[in-house]
Amino acid sequence: MRTLWGIANPDQLAALKKLLEEYAAERGLAGDKIALDELAERIMSLFNEGIIDATEIRRRLDAHQALP
Repeated sequence: MRTLWGIANPDQLAALKKLLEEYAAERGLAGDKIALDELAERIMSLFNEGIIDATEIRRRLDAHQALP
Protein backbone atom coordinates (compact mmCIF):
# COMPACT_ATOMS: atom_id res chain seq x y z
CA MET A 1 0.00 0.00 0.00
CA ARG A 2 1.45 3.35 -1.05
CA THR A 3 0.80 6.42 1.05
CA LEU A 4 0.17 9.91 -0.23
CA TRP A 5 3.39 11.91 -0.28
CA GLY A 6 4.04 13.49 3.08
CA ILE A 7 0.87 12.20 4.69
CA ALA A 8 0.98 9.78 7.58
CA ASN A 9 -2.06 8.63 9.50
CA PRO A 10 -1.85 8.79 13.33
CA ASP A 11 -0.73 5.16 13.66
CA GLN A 12 1.98 5.59 11.03
CA LEU A 13 3.14 8.83 12.62
CA ALA A 14 3.40 7.14 16.03
CA ALA A 15 5.38 4.25 14.48
CA LEU A 16 7.73 6.65 12.68
CA LYS A 17 8.28 8.63 15.90
CA LYS A 18 9.02 5.41 17.80
CA LEU A 19 11.45 4.31 15.10
CA LEU A 20 13.22 7.69 15.20
CA GLU A 21 13.55 7.62 18.98
CA GLU A 22 14.73 3.99 19.14
CA TYR A 23 17.17 4.29 16.24
CA ALA A 24 18.62 7.53 17.64
CA ALA A 25 19.01 6.01 21.12
CA GLU A 26 20.72 2.89 19.73
CA ARG A 27 23.26 5.09 17.96
CA GLY A 28 23.77 7.63 20.73
CA LEU A 29 22.21 10.50 18.78
CA ALA A 30 19.64 11.54 21.38
CA GLY A 31 21.36 14.83 22.25
CA ASP A 32 22.52 15.77 18.75
CA LYS A 33 19.81 17.98 17.21
CA ILE A 34 21.46 18.13 13.79
CA ALA A 35 21.87 14.34 13.62
CA LEU A 36 18.28 13.85 14.82
CA ASP A 37 16.96 16.24 12.17
CA GLU A 38 18.93 14.46 9.46
CA LEU A 39 17.70 11.07 10.69
CA ALA A 40 14.10 12.30 10.76
CA GLU A 41 14.45 13.63 7.21
CA ARG A 42 15.87 10.30 6.02
CA ILE A 43 13.07 8.33 7.70
CA MET A 44 10.41 10.59 6.15
CA SER A 45 12.11 10.36 2.78
CA LEU A 46 11.95 6.56 2.90
CA PHE A 47 8.34 6.73 4.07
CA ASN A 48 7.50 9.06 1.19
CA GLU A 49 9.07 6.57 -1.21
CA GLY A 50 6.46 4.09 -0.03
CA ILE A 51 8.61 2.23 2.50
CA ILE A 52 6.23 1.91 5.43
CA ASP A 53 7.60 -1.17 7.21
CA ALA A 54 9.82 -0.18 10.17
CA THR A 55 12.13 -3.17 9.64
CA GLU A 56 12.68 -2.19 6.01
CA ILE A 57 13.28 1.45 6.96
CA ARG A 58 15.88 0.30 9.52
CA ARG A 59 17.56 -1.91 6.93
CA ARG A 60 17.82 0.98 4.51
CA LEU A 61 19.08 3.36 7.20
CA ASP A 62 21.77 0.84 8.13
CA ALA A 63 22.73 0.38 4.48
CA HIS A 64 22.90 4.16 4.02
CA GLN A 65 25.20 4.55 7.04
CA ALA A 66 27.47 1.78 5.76
CA LEU A 67 28.25 3.77 2.61
CA PRO A 68 31.62 5.55 2.59
